[in-house]
Amino acid sequence: ERLFKYLQMYANEIGQNSFVLPLKLKDLALYLGTTPETLSRKFALLEEQGRLRRKLRQIDLI
Repeated sequence: ERLFKYLQMYANEIGQNSFVLPLKLKDLALYLGTTPETLSRKFALLEEQGRLRRKLRQIDLI
């Protein structure tokens, strides 16, 4: 949930639901207090749930 909340917060900040992540995944994981591997799994889970689409650092919140 921390990941999705961060993504929503960032989307609200820039006023768009489609954006390029401002941080590298390694840096985002550090910011959220997790590992890059866990972050990748969370992205996969959110995609599976239909909450977002991702291609590398391009994010589309649904």
